Amino acid sequence: MRITDIIAGKRDCAELADSDIRQIVMEYSSGTVPDYQMSAFLMAVYLKGMSFREMLPYFSMPTKIRIIHPGIVIPIHTSVY
Repeated sequence: MRITDIIAGKRDCAELADSDIRQIVMEYSSGTVPDYQMSAFLMAVYLKGMSFREMLPYFSMPTKIRIIHPGIVIPIHTSVY
């Protein structure tokens, strides 16, 4: 399925298949999906929500897979001089 169809489906309150969610995440991670399309998808998810069935695969994953990028550690030095 094309990314634009996935975004339009979520915008129109469709329940996405696991493969659709996986596709948009994997293609965004690989750089195939531009930022503006991922932003549109996330906005549709925020405004329309996700069903329990859409979120269930996320909760059944091991924790180490869910935490893809826990954050960036910035070293703080005690001396600023």
